[in-house]
Amino acid sequence: MTEVHFCNLCDQSVPQDHLDDGSAVRHGGRILCATCRDVMQLAATGQRAKGSRAGVLAAVVVGLIGWGAAAYVWLDLKDVAGDASLTASSQSAEQSQRLQRLSDRLDRSVEALDARATALDADLLGLRQSSARAAESVQEQLLMLEKTTEPLPDLADAQARQDQQLREAQTARTLLEQDVRDLRGAVDALRAALTELNAALAAGSGADAAPAGFPAATEELLSQLRDPDPLRRSVAIEKLSHDPDPRLAPYVAPLLKDSYEMNRYYAATHLGLLKARESAAALVEALLDDYSLVRKAANDALIALSGLDQNFDPKAGEGERRKGYERWKQWLGDHPAQPESGSAQ
Repeated sequence: MTEVHFCNLCDQSVPQDHLDDGSAVRHGGRILCATCRDVMQLAATGQRAKGSRAGVLAAVVVGLIGWGAAAYVWLDLKDVAGDASLTASSQSAEQSQRLQRLSDRLDRSVEALDARATALDADLLGLRQSSARAAESVQEQLLMLEKTTEPLPDLADAQARQDQQLREAQTARTLLEQDVRDLRGAVDALRAALTELNAALAAGSGADAAPAGFPAATEELLSQLRDPDPLRRSVAIEKLSHDPDPRLAPYVAPLLKDSYEMNRYYAATHLGLLKARESAAALVEALLDDYSLVRKAANDALIALSGLDQNFDPKAGEGERRKGYERWKQWLGDHPAQPESGSAQ
């Protein structure tokens, strides 16, 4: 039976005979299918066909390279996080070495993406110049046609073709500008990840100790709330959201300021279930969140823990929402939270 592998970029199946005949390639533990191999070769040579579609293909290639690099970094991070059997001292040293290697790899990825962004900037400049020349050509053609005393039968068709060419050039320029913005965003994201890795490297052994006093499964989920990956934090807070243990409140409340809106939503919903009075101040501030579903969850939690309704409409205009926020703020000042004995620090 033919052995089947999977491409590390597109996750499509790669039969063993494709590797044997060279249509697919293996590099170390990584496998590329024939399609991804061709795309990577095209990106490596830097060849570009003329026209707007080539700019989009180049951006797609760069995006695949960026996502591939991010996937390799995630796999290495997963390996670092899973090596729990090492002793405390050897684990700290090994994690520091891996974090340093990841930091170096991200540096190289950022440099490569910067180079691609520079090349796309140059392409964009050329396209803008071509667009300007096309516009000038259209204007010259129109002036010449206007000077003609007897209009040519195909004047309307010629003008339509020129206008279509101009619209196509402008559309291509817009698409390329969007690709450049997307690429810059990917570079910024990689820089942020590099900053986090450097901070973890400077901190030594890295992660804080897991909270104590809970079942082992709950302690694992609470530790996962501090994971750098927002999706792993989302899985943890969603699993915890049905646990009514009031001791969870201090661990859940910080997620009201999470970078991922669904994590903020789950945190507000869980605090409403816990009726965590000590989290009221954070819930009041969550009423100013950019997302209406987070604002609604925070308002529902405040109603649950206070037994009052301040008529806050999470979908109202900013002015009306501000009034409702001020009413909750006034209630918070009139009913300060009492410190809870035994709350987690």
